[in-house]
Amino acid sequence: MTHRSLNSIKDVELKNELVGSKIFLEDVIGKEVISISYPSGEYDNKVIQCAKDVGYIIGGTSKFDINNKIKDLMALSRSVILRNDDEKIFLQKIYGAWDWYRIWDTYRKITNIGSSIYN
Repeated sequence: MTHRSLNSIKDVELKNELVGSKIFLEDVIGKEVISISYPSGEYDNKVIQCAKDVGYIIGGTSKFDINNKIKDLMALSRSVILRNDDEKIFLQKIYGAWDWYRIWDTYRKITNIGSSIYN
């Protein structure tokens, strides 16, 4: 509803955000909404459980990684797909060849480089 960070609000507010946004979108599009993109990509186990409880089945994060068959459907990662990507680039992105951010993020965490930028 307000695009607030869901993992930093009280349980009652969390449920109101999730239920309110779901009902609003369903009213606008006239169909059931089963997927959520977490505001700012921020989520935790409490957010995932509450989202499931109100009827979401799929959740999108801002994590850059590859989704596979064992990935939690409520914590799916993303890859940036651009409209001018040709088929070759599109397939490379799907299989992770362009997933430079995941590599940088892992390196950053190991070395603690740039932590003040992201925290």
